[in-house]
Amino acid sequence: MTTAESSRSPTGPLQRWLLGLIVLGMIWRCTRYALDFPLWGDEAFVANNIVLLDFVDLGGGLEHYQIVPWLFLALQWLLARVLGFSEHALRLMPLLAGIVGIVLYARLAKKVLPGAAGVLAVAFLAAAYYPARHAVEIKPYATDLLVAVLILLAAWRCIEHPRTREVVLLGAVTIAGVWASYPAVFVSCGAWLTLSWFCWRERRDLLPFTIGLGLACGASFVVMYFAVGRDQSAAAGEVLANLDLWARTFPPIDQPWRLPQWFVHVHLGRMFAYPIGGDGGGSALTFLAFCIGAVVVWRKERVTAMLLLTPFGFTFIAAALQAYPYGGSARVAQHLAPAICLLAAAGVHYVVTGRFRGEDRERRVHWVLGLCALIILAGIARDIAKPYKTRSDLDNRRIVLGLLRGAPPGTLWNVFGNWDGRSDTPNFYDWAGPAARLRYYLVRDPDARVFWGADPLALPAAGRIKLLAYHSPDSTFPERLFDSYLARFQALWGKPKVSEHLFEQAPERIIVYSFAGGGRTGADRHGLFAVQSLSHANSR
Repeated sequence: MTTAESSRSPTGPLQRWLLGLIVLGMIWRCTRYALDFPLWGDEAFVANNIVLLDFVDLGGGLEHYQIVPWLFLALQWLLARVLGFSEHALRLMPLLAGIVGIVLYARLAKKVLPGAAGVLAVAFLAAAYYPARHAVEIKPYATDLLVAVLILLAAWRCIEHPRTREVVLLGAVTIAGVWASYPAVFVSCGAWLTLSWFCWRERRDLLPFTIGLGLACGASFVVMYFAVGRDQSAAAGEVLANLDLWARTFPPIDQPWRLPQWFVHVHLGRMFAYPIGGDGGGSALTFLAFCIGAVVVWRKERVTAMLLLTPFGFTFIAAALQAYPYGGSARVAQHLAPAICLLAAAGVHYVVTGRFRGEDRERRVHWVLGLCALIILAGIARDIAKPYKTRSDLDNRRIVLGLLRGAPPGTLWNVFGNWDGRSDTPNFYDWAGPAARLRYYLVRDPDARVFWGADPLALPAAGRIKLLAYHSPDSTFPERLFDSYLARFQALWGKPKVSEHLFEQAPERIIVYSFAGGGRTGADRHGLFAVQSLSHANSR
């Protein structure tokens, strides 16, 4: 396809389809946002860092072994200090990234693919579940997609108008982009390699400047890595290395006979779930369309094909070095979603236009677009019927917030568990997501007085004290350790009132032991000072 062809906008019914699908995609994202899904474990991992860390701590190793781009985390931290720590406040930036991303992606699709093929590409992304879901989660995946679209748009503009200012724009986007999205480096490398090849063929006078800015982008990534990424990777490395889910995304380079099986498993799974798909070969049709589209685009315009395909190669190299996953899930491959949808749409359009002519061809394109619209409507209906990821997430929020709101002012909460690896109470890091979401709802209110595995002697003598024992569905509750811990409280405050709060998905539950307080003697200045010094540390 030529630049002139790619700049043609769809007209008539196709234009209406384009606008309608963009609006439906926005409505889906806004509906999920308005439904206020309770946090699930992975979201809570990031949310707790935003709530608990000081700004200067964002550049070091993160809590819960998280690896999160610094710019994303910093903007979230600043926004939360203005809007608060509610789910709506923490999800606002991902929502905006998702909405802007789909609008800019539509612009990219109209430029890269002419007419109906571009509209199909927009339909595939708008109807896909994972971009809609990640646009309303406290994770950087929506930003990954947005930054990838921005880089591809800027690179395409350089190809359309090979001038110095366009190259400078691409440089600005890529230099900043690697701070907002870790996989942006793969899209950036693909863009600079493609543009360098294009300049070698068409504008050699721009080649030195292009290479120079490409190296500047590389330098930006290196600075980011040594300033932020290295500490995050070191803090999370051992945990990630032991995750089977993570390990399966690395190609078995040391066992080359397994590569074909790995290749099929990865590319036919959720990585290619656009507009629908899943594991176990569920995305086979999308991958087939993608391959057809890649051949079609390569034959017509190799620069475009190179721009869209090179990020896959760089991501694969990183996976071979065990530095970043290749596939395995859609969330870690959001930077590849624009290219997947564009090339899959090109493949579907080629099949439709190759087998049918005239009105039949147009009718079948409209059928595909209508099917994508129905998928969006079905997704909206499903979210309204089930506004949570799991019932357990919903129960966790309901129970914890209900306990906090129902407690008298000044109540002190002490949780049987810790975040610093002590052996006298469970290490909640080992309890992963369920403990992380419990932590979020307990600490997001700055006025809540929450301690984790505190020594009873270090707690204030006055006021009501509630000991909270959380029974996780994925971890064995240490009954003997808890009995010993509870006995220390009973020796100071007597027998507590006990209330049990069951989750719908047994055996998960929260048991609260309420002590009247005020009956302990010996609450000396040392004990009160210990409370003040422990308050911040224990909440973390």
